[in-house]
Amino acid sequence: MVEEKGVQEDLKQVEQEEVLATGQDEPAVDDAAGEAAGAATAGEMTAREEDTGGQAEPGCPELEQQIREQQEEIESLTNRLARLQADFDNYRRRTRKEMEDLIRFGSERVITALLPVLDNFERALQAAENKPEVSQFATGVEMIYRQLMDILAKEGVTVIPTANQPFDPEKHHAVAQVETTELADNMIVQELQKGYALHGKVIRPSAVSVAKNVAQD
Repeated sequence: MVEEKGVQEDLKQVEQEEVLATGQDEPAVDDAAGEAAGAATAGEMTAREEDTGGQAEPGCPELEQQIREQQEEIESLTNRLARLQADFDNYRRRTRKEMEDLIRFGSERVITALLPVLDNFERALQAAENKPEVSQFATGVEMIYRQLMDILAKEGVTVIPTANQPFDPEKHHAVAQVETTELADNMIVQELQKGYALHGKVIRPSAVSVAKNVAQD
């Protein structure tokens, strides 16, 4: 019995030694396999570089085409946005000017309708000159006329000057021509009806007679 146990223990020890020996040999095999795989990969890369002349493989033509198309589309959209921005800026400036003109000249129609009333006030005052019997009445009419003119002046209404002025077709309307030797040609001789401007814009030209110098003929 003692001998059989000794034999069994010897067999177990031998088996353990064989297992240990086998475990130490496996890493060497794995290392050799790794080196062989690395050498094969390096060989494939070298062969590929030789086939392509040592240059990297070209990119995908379809992908490059898509990139170019997208860049062109971005550039087109950018230019379109710039044009739209410029158009909007022009529209905003034009709208602002139209609003300013509407505010400045919104009362033009009413003021133009009042001009004949001013003419009648002036005729009434001229008719009352040198008539003492209506002097008090004329004073009241003149006060109303001055008050109305002050209101119109605050709205931007001005009288177009004619005294000692040359004829200007933009501001004056010639209704007669007077032969004279005292004034140069196209000088205003007489104002027949006052003209008015609103913020510099002529809303009614002055009716005038114009000189024709006969001495220069």
